[in-house]
Amino acid sequence: MPSTRAPANDRAPTADELGKLIGDDLRLKVIICIMSASGIRLGAWLYLKVKHITSIKRGDVTLAMMKLYAGQYRGKSKEYQTLITPEAWQVFQEYLASPTAAGEILTGESWVLRDKWQRTNVRRSGHRGLATIPKQLKEGAIKRSIDDALWKSGIRVTPSKRHEFKECHGMRKYLKTYAQRTMKEADVERLLGHAGGWSNAAYNRPPDDWLVEEYLKAVPDLTIYKPLEQTQALAQELNAQMASNDRDSSLERAKSDYE
Repeated sequence: MPSTRAPANDRAPTADELGKLIGDDLRLKVIICIMSASGIRLGAWLYLKVKHITSIKRGDVTLAMMKLYAGQYRGKSKEYQTLITPEAWQVFQEYLASPTAAGEILTGESWVLRDKWQRTNVRRSGHRGLATIPKQLKEGAIKRSIDDALWKSGIRVTPSKRHEFKECHGMRKYLKTYAQRTMKEADVERLLGHAGGWSNAAYNRPPDDWLVEEYLKAVPDLTIYKPLEQTQALAQELNAQMASNDRDSSLERAKSDYE
């Protein structure tokens, strides 16, 4: 018999709602900025280390590439690469400075998300929870931090089985909704890790440089903290950079044809 279950009608959150959700919590800001900029699943955090996020420079703009599910090749947890906005990269750098200042020695093997540590060096269960003894923040704790913030911020006020947008999957929908304003659907699906069948993944994979250029077009729409003048300035800067890249590509093609 056909299913009688109603289709989900949840929407993507708005940038204003995400800003309200974050408040002044730096760790939550990292979580929300990265999840909404890249559309990663909640489980991807369990594999994400500092070495898996690398900056990409395009003129005066710095964004970043992320390798997700590193070393995993089965099911939904297959290794793939996606991108994050200049805003998310900057927030990530600010967050890394926090445990470093508190005494943690960061390396490429450090987890991107860690627990909140004690501020005083008081012996509790063998110094567990100190900045110098980092513990990875687990999937359940990440979900709870988002859920708690939804209620604390007043975005959710009434208990319900269904809300306007989902706490974690809503970030994924945010990327898909706003990136598709300027990007091709196939390129957005690539960012979401939907490479299709093996033949698509192997033979129809967009070049990384091409994907970066396409993603740059969506950056203004994906940026959360965006006063109008900042958004316009960023859009102008990105358009100028892409125009410069187009000229360089044309010169390279002309040179190749001549040779």
